[in-house]
Amino acid sequence: ALRRLTSRLPRWCSRLRTLTLEFQGRCTEASEKNFQLTSSPNGQGGHEDVVLQFGKMASGAFCLDFRGPLGPVQAFATALTTVHWH
Repeated sequence: ALRRLTSRLPRWCSRLRTLTLEFQGRCTEASEKNFQLTSSPNGQGGHEDVVLQFGKMASGAFCLDFRGPLGPVQAFATALTTVHWH
């Protein structure tokens, strides 16, 4: 079966005065490369809908968390697409 994944949309944090994504403590640094893919068709789903998350933990260190329907090669290839993001 074909599954469509969507980028999870960030929410406005009035305390920080910026858009943010919740990484459940796995991502600790802001980066334009941080992203989440969700099974929610409108990108508004909760953390339980996140299928893949890629986020910066420290200088030069990123975390990649994923679950089905993605396999390790698909998840890693998706994360590699951020290499040239600026």
